[in-house]
Amino acid sequence: MLGTVYGTLGQYGVAKDLLERALKLLGPATSDEGNQRAEIILGLAKVEVDLGNDQRAEDLALEGLGLLGETPEGKANTVYAQGLNNYGGLLAKDKERAEEAEAKFRQVLSLDQNPGRSKDKTVAIALAGLGELRRSQGNYKESEDFYRRSLGLRQRVFGEPSIEVARMLNNVATVVELQPGREKEAEDYYLRTIRMRRRVLDPTHPDIAKPLSNLARLYETTGQWGEVEGRYREAVSICERRGNEDRFCGNFISHLAAFLADRKGCGEAEALAQKALALLEVKGGLPEAVAEAQGVIGGCRAERKDFKSAEPLLLQALGGLSENPTPIVERRIRERLVRLYEAMGRPGEAAKYRQAPAKPTA
Repeated sequence: MLGTVYGTLGQYGVAKDLLERALKLLGPATSDEGNQRAEIILGLAKVEVDLGNDQRAEDLALEGLGLLGETPEGKANTVYAQGLNNYGGLLAKDKERAEEAEAKFRQVLSLDQNPGRSKDKTVAIALAGLGELRRSQGNYKESEDFYRRSLGLRQRVFGEPSIEVARMLNNVATVVELQPGREKEAEDYYLRTIRMRRRVLDPTHPDIAKPLSNLARLYETTGQWGEVEGRYREAVSICERRGNEDRFCGNFISHLAAFLADRKGCGEAEALAQKALALLEVKGGLPEAVAEAQGVIGGCRAERKDFKSAEPLLLQALGGLSENPTPIVERRIRERLVRLYEAMGRPGEAAKYRQAPAKPTA
């Protein structure tokens, strides 16, 4: 389907329009067209995920899976497995639904699909989904194992260079980075995936922006300041050239804003943080990116002595972090709270956030 091709190219708005038009052309649902309709619906669900429209994506995924799941032939269809993977990925975004997500990924592994390249691809995606779940749960060893199994399968099926292999190199890097003493190994994986993506994708494809931003964050955490800003700016520029339609664009802008606020002050940073928040509200980006942007805005308000609005925003930012936050994000928010309370003449509160890693309870 042409719409799916445009989705692969990162042109999500065009892909959505084409898939919606194809669905209308089919007219009322018929048994003869059930599989075709389901394939279009599940393709549209995937595009909605890329656009950040998660609720719409979930509704479409359930509809498409329902159509294919009515017959054994439908369940054997590779598109059914792809739909399960996409639905599992949506569920995995909510930690309260992690068990449901894992069940969907494991269902893919147990499906009686026809052997071949398509089956291997869906299995590789399911393994990656399990790896992402384990990473979010702080189980980095199991996460890395799932990621590496997915990587090996992709290397065997697709070879190098390919976007399938490049995506998993990035995932491996993200979990390796979280393990002390392995920062150089993570850097090598990020550089490798960036080089591969540049070889196989258009220069403005949003899939190039993600590892650029990840590598910039790694350089931040290791204090290699001269390597950071340019990579964040390139990631943001790629998003801007595609109209910021990718769901991760707000995250990249938030990261750049936090870096600039930390290194150069509030000038450009606060406006970028406001822009990031606006995008994140629409796209439903990472909660940590929302907290990061709120932290920048709250810190800048505190610098202007607008303590009344700065305090609740900074507390909200700290309270919005996960149980396993990125250390540099939590540290920056807590440092802004310390400076805020020192400026307000409340040393007891400042000491609380200087010494205690716990998030506020209210």
